[in-house]
Amino acid sequence: MPFCRFSIKPRLISAKFRDKKITYFCNPFFLKKCHKQRLALSIYYYMHDHSKGIPGDIIKPEVTREIDNTFRVTPGMVFPRILKMIESGKNICLEGTWGFAMSLHSWFKARIYERFPAMDYSSSRKQITELRRLQSYVWVRITGGVVSLKKGPDNPWLPEFYPGLKEYLIRLSDFLGMNGAWQWYRNGAHYDMLNHPVHPFYGVYFPTRTEHLLLFDNWLKGKEGQFRTAYDIGTGCGVLSFIMNKRRIGNIIATDINPNAVFSVNCDVSRLRQSGTPVHINAEKADLFGDHSASAGDIVVCNPPWIPAAPEKILDYASYYPPGFFDRLFGEFKQKCSSGTTLVILFSDFANAAGISESHPVREALNENKNYFVPIEYEKSAVKQKSKGRNKSWINQVREKESIEIFVIRRA
Repeated sequence: MPFCRFSIKPRLISAKFRDKKITYFCNPFFLKKCHKQRLALSIYYYMHDHSKGIPGDIIKPEVTREIDNTFRVTPGMVFPRILKMIESGKNICLEGTWGFAMSLHSWFKARIYERFPAMDYSSSRKQITELRRLQSYVWVRITGGVVSLKKGPDNPWLPEFYPGLKEYLIRLSDFLGMNGAWQWYRNGAHYDMLNHPVHPFYGVYFPTRTEHLLLFDNWLKGKEGQFRTAYDIGTGCGVLSFIMNKRRIGNIIATDINPNAVFSVNCDVSRLRQSGTPVHINAEKADLFGDHSASAGDIVVCNPPWIPAAPEKILDYASYYPPGFFDRLFGEFKQKCSSGTTLVILFSDFANAAGISESHPVREALNENKNYFVPIEYEKSAVKQKSKGRNKSWINQVREKESIEIFVIRRA
């Protein structure tokens, strides 16, 4: 562990690593609960990984300097009264302690779960929509890069995301989302088929289920050196690219329309290279293939969204596909892939199992384009992972009928 020493002032932490001094805002209460060297190491790795800076085009939560007619809500106000204020369309700004804010947040969720129980996919979406609607009225104040609530958590991304703002409001739900994302980014997501964690950046999709990853890794086993260039279309956190890198594919191009995903993958690539791990991945912002094209000896990998619905936010594109998406995807395959290109599509029949749709877009697209693509292999696997938590029983019932699929086809 690098040598470090501290000088602590109110809300200020300075850590010296080797010959570099790092100064950062920090909640003093947090220091009492956290080992100083561990916190210093976390700050060091954060600064080290972001030496080139966060790009200006990243997607980040909405903030505002002030909102007219915002009501200050402090500890002692009864929760039903606060709920009535929100339901009447009034914005509120929470003050006091972090414990008060979290108690109110949990109480709101419990009321929504009671009013809109999740019994199936449709009712689950209604529950989420209503919860998001109420949460959109609840704000917290950020001052000097720190949430203005006693004993509130610190998030190093706040000053990085909003460098020109000293004081502003952010939705409590967005702040919680940033905190959760920061924990995943700092600690990493671990997958059995990789010997290193993946560190998803804020606003980046990363798999919490692994059946499709295992299917792909097992299929790729023994094919080292068989493919010249790989294209990971819609890379997300890049886990499929890292699997291909493990299988020694020498040139991997990962694309995504989400700038956060591109930054996330490139940060992980930089992190691995600094540790001495050979990495042959380049992530870039592009829609599907972008300006690239594949030829014989190349492999194209795609894990498209599984649920037919209109995406509302850019992160939704990882899970929901709009009408005509698969027509456009296979049109791109036909246009950008030369004869002999291998294509691997990872999919799930979740929409069929949940009763959302009776169609299977991959099978339908293959049938419509049978003159352009030759089926090579097909395999499916049952879903073994179960969801935990409140109102998750309906998902487990769906997963008993759901299958994960891998389609291997070749451009004719």
